[in-house]
Amino acid sequence: MSKINLLRKKEESLNKRILYFTTHYLRYILVITQLVIIVVFFYRLKVDQEVVDLSEAVKQKEEIITVSYPLLQEAKLVDRQIGVIKNVAKKEDFFLDEFNYITHSIPEGISLKHLSFNKEGVNVKGSALTAASLEFFYKKMREDGKFCKVNLKGVNKKMESIEFEMLLSDFNLNRKCQ
Repeated sequence: MSKINLLRKKEESLNKRILYFTTHYLRYILVITQLVIIVVFFYRLKVDQEVVDLSEAVKQKEEIITVSYPLLQEAKLVDRQIGVIKNVAKKEDFFLDEFNYITHSIPEGISLKHLSFNKEGVNVKGSALTAASLEFFYKKMREDGKFCKVNLKGVNKKMESIEFEMLLSDFNLNRKCQ
């Protein structure tokens, strides 16, 4: 019982083949193509949304920079002013150290008439009741070593006192000069 077909197959016409192809295979191709198009469409929506989100984030950051820039400039100005204030305070502290050291080092019998501070040092003009008190003051300034240079200039003997001028320079409260 085998079936053997000895008849020739009829050749199908081109129209029938095209019709067969379109009814069986083309619909699958169309469905797959439509699925790909839908996936690409949703992917494109996702990418567009990410671009919009990134654009908004950039705009927000630009606004933050725009708003904070004047504050940053003001902070830099305040920082510079603080630096200037620190320098002034440092100079005042240095002056105060010099002044306190000199005024606490003056022995009895010496009175100051003029005390001037400048870049070169401290110029002290005064009078001493005795030569011993002037000598003590001079030796104390030299031996303490807080001023590296101690120059006694212009010593004049008056009736009741000895007038003197002393130049003190290179002050440092924390070290001792040789």
